Amino acid sequence: MKVLAHHDPFVLEAELLDRIAEAQRHDPLARVLVIVPTSRLASHVERRVAERHGARLGVEVLVHRALAYRVLDEAGVPAPEVASPVLLEELLRRVLAERGGGALDRFASERPGAVGSLLETMKDLREAGIAPTILGQEVRSGLEREVADIYADYCAGLERLEAGGLVDEAGLVRAALIHVEPFASCRAAIFHHGAYELIGVHLDLVRALDSARSVTYLLPAGERARATAHAEGYARAHLLAGGDPMERLERQEEGLLGSRLPALYDEEAAPEALPAGTFAFRDAQGAQAELEIALRSALRAAAGGTPPQEIAIVARELGPYASALEAILEEEALPCSTSLRVPLRRDPGVRDLLLLLSAAAEGFPRARTADWLQSRSLRLERLAGGGELAEDWSRRAGILGGLDGWTRQLPGWAATPRFPEDATDGERAEEEERSRRRLERAERIAAAVRAAARRLEPERPRR
Repeated sequence: MKVLAHHDPFVLEAELLDRIAEAQRHDPLARVLVIVPTSRLASHVERRVAERHGARLGVEVLVHRALAYRVLDEAGVPAPEVASPVLLEELLRRVLAERGGGALDRFASERPGAVGSLLETMKDLREAGIAPTILGQEVRSGLEREVADIYADYCAGLERLEAGGLVDEAGLVRAALIHVEPFASCRAAIFHHGAYELIGVHLDLVRALDSARSVTYLLPAGERARATAHAEGYARAHLLAGGDPMERLERQEEGLLGSRLPALYDEEAAPEALPAGTFAFRDAQGAQAELEIALRSALRAAAGGTPPQEIAIVARELGPYASALEAILEEEALPCSTSLRVPLRRDPGVRDLLLLLSAAAEGFPRARTADWLQSRSLRLERLAGGGELAEDWSRRAGILGGLDGWTRQLPGWAATPRFPEDATDGERAEEEERSRRRLERAERIAAAVRAAARRLEPERPRR
């Protein structure tokens, strides 16, 4: 395996793009494989390849899991089904129940949430490629012995599942390993990018590829840099054959702070000052004010010609900004990509869709139906401005709910003129005109509810 090292990720990326082009210089359709650790990075690399080189039909960018599936697919072997987390947790529960006598068994039975945490430990051991016998040889305490015994029973349970066609994530990779050689041999070049270390089964996969076609591993590590010492140590221990050198890329730093990366965690480092204008400092009070300043700066940069995908807003931790970020992005309708993870139900579109589905399932009760009628994310074209009136009008019309209430009672209330007995002809004419306009809007509301009921009707044939 060939390891190319540089402390600046932008340099590694540029090197990757150059080597992809070189691999396809004589054959534009030569097959090139790029392995990355995350789907976000995969999308980024694909975009970078297209920006630099245009269409590249033979270039595949895959995460390790997708790589396992691709290997099996090209081998013509059906991929085993990966067991769901719920199934794996139930397997572990049965293992604990059958054992019954240990401290961990009792702890898990008294605290159901503990099973999920213990399952993560089992997954980590499996994906690290640690066999139960090896773990059993390393125990140093009674508790560690109990974990090792549980792990052995858990692995035995996985073997029984595998006989029925179900595997865990580690099992999926192992299923692909025996088919890697023909897969790798038909590639012109294979690169690994974006990771400084690999878990056991992924390392096994990369080594298997390397045995058939040399893998070039782009390592984010600087020479004698304290921040990347672990990455360099890992590469020498697990990627390079004994005595093989690590190639240091001599390219100039390309990232904004690339030259400063070797100084990370080095209290004695004294790098030269950055050019004037590299940084601009702003004062702000509160998360929302900070984000508004950052977003305004980002929009100015985009208006000035910087591609939006080249603009990043970075925080030490995004959690404190979550609610403010959601509010601002929703209000301004700004598209973005973020590493912040929030429950799907908090997405405005998903939230409003759930409102619609629950309202339909419950027979269109007044309050819940009025809520989704006011949705801005569901694009209810039928309403054309009537949705914001649903709450007030349904209350005034005395609607309790039900399809009939929304489609007949509401339009009937809206169409009825309301004026005192001593109203003048002019006042009556004005009220009749207002009732006509009310009826138009009420009919739009009724049409939206009627359409939802018809579309969500269980017996309705799917198209």
